[in-house]
This record gives sequence, structure tokens and C-alpha cells, in this order.
Amino acid sequence: MVTALLAACGGSTSEAPTPAAVQADVGALQLALSDDLSLLAIEEAERLVDDDRPVLAASRFRDGALPAARRHVERVRGLELGTADGRRLQANALSALEARVVALQRYAAALDRGIVEDYELAEALRVQREAEAAIETLFERLEVLRPTQAAPPANTEATERHTPEP
Repeated sequence: MVTALLAACGGSTSEAPTPAAVQADVGALQLALSDDLSLLAIEEAERLVDDDRPVLAASRFRDGALPAARRHVERVRGLELGTADGRRLQANALSALEARVVALQRYAAALDRGIVEDYELAEALRVQREAEAAIETLFERLEVLRPTQAAPPANTEATERHTPEP
């Protein structure tokens, strides 16, 4: 099963890393991904959108969520993983996290104009939701590779992620 999942994530099945080495890489990646401070700022900004305060929401995205999301990218980029499979999973994580940064920038720019019924705002919201879904899918893949001790229920929101044990 691990071989199939690694292959699905772009991993190599021919180099046969030790299961312990891959598990260590996945664990380090899970830990780094779960330390996501941008989620609180995203949640706060989305509440402001719900309260019809788009300009304040845009400010919260720019001043809170975006800097935290960028720091998150750099933390994951700074991981030194020991296997090629771990580095491929890291690359997948970086791709998803970088897509989130771009989506948040676009969403904030659309909100700066205020809430209007236009394609740009709807598209920005869709792209941001897709970026979050990609990160959640990555968490699910990593959980299959290395189950954490207390896995969250299947219907939890991204903001309810737990920090896995190292």
C-alpha cells in the first residue's frame, strides 16, 4: 500500500527506501504541515466576509494569513528529508502551500474592491477553496502512509487539525 501511495504522489518504487526512513520523513512532514498558523487568520478573514466587511477581510488576509502562509511554505521548504520519496512528498506539499499563497493574494485583491457580484470574486473564492482542499488531501495521503495516534474524525475542518506525535 505504501508503494502505491508513494507512486501516486510521484514517488519511486525502485529505490526501496527503508520503511523507517520513509516513516521518519512523513512524520517530519506531518508535523511541519500541522503547524499552520495561517488557518486562524483565514478563519477570521472569512468571518469578516460573512459579516459583509470585505475590506477588513482583505486586510486580515494581507496582514495575517498571507505572512503566516508564506512562513509555513518556508518551514516546509527548510525540512531536510532523508529519502527521495520524502523529498517528493515535500515537493507536493510545497506546491499545495504555494498555491494557497497565490489564492489568498487573489482573494484579498478581489475583496479590496468590496463585495460585488462579479466573476473575479467568485473565481478567487473557488481557487482559495481548491488550494485548501489540496492541502487537506495531502494530509489524508500522509495519514495513510503514517497514521497518527489520534486521527481526527473524517468530517473535521482544516482548522481542527492536530499536531501528530513525532
